[in-house]
Amino acid sequence: MTSNFSLANTASGKPERNAPGMTRLQRRQVLKGALGGVATLGLGSLGLSACGGSDAATTVTATGLEFIGMPALMAAAPTLVGEDLVTADAVGNSANVDKISNADNLKFSEKLRTLFIGEDSGQHVNNFLWAYNVDSKKLSRILSVPAGAEATGLEVADNLNGFAYVMSNFQHAGEWGSIHSVIKAGVDPLINANWNNKKSAAIGYLSGLPPL
Repeated sequence: MTSNFSLANTASGKPERNAPGMTRLQRRQVLKGALGGVATLGLGSLGLSACGGSDAATTVTATGLEFIGMPALMAAAPTLVGEDLVTADAVGNSANVDKISNADNLKFSEKLRTLFIGEDSGQHVNNFLWAYNVDSKKLSRILSVPAGAEATGLEVADNLNGFAYVMSNFQHAGEWGSIHSVIKAGVDPLINANWNNKKSAAIGYLSGLPPL
């Protein structure tokens, strides 16, 4: 059994709650890249450690137990690792748009056997929502949010009154960075017109999924 989670793409050396006992640098080394990605974390030994097993070193802090050493159970999922481009493409993307860049939101549907992944990247002109089937290992891009926005609010309802839904939001459309220099002049008026001069966002869902 594995648990999938997003890895940090910074090297500050500070541990994060979603990967106990490992620093950001250590997690980045698992992926060997700057774009981040998604890794699998085996729960067998980790479960014992979290319950006080002998395979984890602990220390007592003011807030309770702090795990300072864990077995090396993480492995990068090859399909879910980003890829830098040597030269930006025609619209300014500095990362391969057919691969994930800076995974931020994760939601797993056991019935669909699919991990849904939302981006918050500074290297894709548009951030995407992806679907990764854990059995076939196939990655599919299923949604693109407006330029400058991040995909957020990810949720999956396997069965809501007999239907399945994937819910996804976006926020801060038109939050421009250097990556948007190619498209900004043409897209900025459209963002302003459609999203209330960058003051609006959207909440929505994907339908048409088979009942589960």
